Amino acid sequence: MVKELTSKERLLRALQLREPDRVPVTTFFNLFHTKTELSYTPLPDIVSEPSYNSLYEFALENSDFLQRHFFDTFVRRFFTEMEGNEYTHTCKVVDGKEASETTVITPKGKLTSYIKRSEAGVEKKALLENEGDIHRALSLPSREIRLDLSQFFRNREQLGDKGLMVAQIYNPLSCLYFNSNLEEYAIWLISDNGIVKKFLDTMFERIYHFLKHLLNSGVGPTFLIVGAEFATPPMVSPRLFKRLVVNYDRKLIRLIHEHNCYAIIHCHGNVREVLDDIASMEPDGLHPIESPPSGNCELSEAKRRIGQKVCLIGNIQIDNLRRSKKPEIDKLCKKAISNAGKNGGFILCPTTGPYEKTISKRMADNYIQFIESGRRYGRYPLNKYIIRGE
Repeated sequence: MVKELTSKERLLRALQLREPDRVPVTTFFNLFHTKTELSYTPLPDIVSEPSYNSLYEFALENSDFLQRHFFDTFVRRFFTEMEGNEYTHTCKVVDGKEASETTVITPKGKLTSYIKRSEAGVEKKALLENEGDIHRALSLPSREIRLDLSQFFRNREQLGDKGLMVAQIYNPLSCLYFNSNLEEYAIWLISDNGIVKKFLDTMFERIYHFLKHLLNSGVGPTFLIVGAEFATPPMVSPRLFKRLVVNYDRKLIRLIHEHNCYAIIHCHGNVREVLDDIASMEPDGLHPIESPPSGNCELSEAKRRIGQKVCLIGNIQIDNLRRSKKPEIDKLCKKAISNAGKNGGFILCPTTGPYEKTISKRMADNYIQFIESGRRYGRYPLNKYIIRGE
């Protein structure tokens, strides 16, 4: 039996496709809350929110943390430093509803976006609504982003051996997706006349440069790359996935590996048809591998096809944690470990982190059950009945 490891050691061994002392169990929320300048709240403040109190204390003692860090550069939208009045973002509360507006001044004209929430619903406008807007975005000069990384390093020191720091970055496709209307975005992908490729190539060069800056500055050891899910079937074909995702993300992963760091691909939805393409990029991990109906790939299939190359991270649905009863959570965790835990290379994890500012007692209790079940069934060597799925 392997000696008791720290959470950091346990997670690293899983990413290295080795058996740790037990399957790492991560809730995918952060050990401590870090405020950002982002126009949305990426994670709730579970540290000070009373409805999380019992869960937080239990997780602190019994789980392994993947501490995600969101870089504020994402609000700059196009991975270039904005000067003067080139970029403005305002966020305010009107009648109890949040409203935000973004303006980007480019050499070829102004880009604007807004989100307005009211009782009637959500009204929004994207920065990129037509090809002219893409040309305007591309007219922005590429400037090195000025970024204070001190918060990241303070967080990493504070985290210590409780887990791994995870620097969240975005691939080129995410820059198009997050700044477009979904309808226009889908049409652009399948009827590209060259402007989309030019946009993605430009964003890739900027992201690559930004990533190199992070790595040279000592950021790491783990990076979560977001964006692959915006080109999975049925929206686009596997052939397009290679062109829109693999061609770019493979180079980002290679750069991360050159600095002895780890890369995790985050990809919701239908990954079954592109599973081998994802593995071809040589990431260290893949999250969250969703089973039907949320996705189309069983964890057992992912383990069989790519589990010798990629650490699988998943795949307990967040909605089960919201709505199910504790015996069902226990059953799901047992099944996940049975399907993917053999020989290591697996991290038990929800499909996403909790985004509610407050959670119900049922959800808090289910998270505690999730952690308890993961620890019960995940001890190596795995119990033979767990391996059989009994």
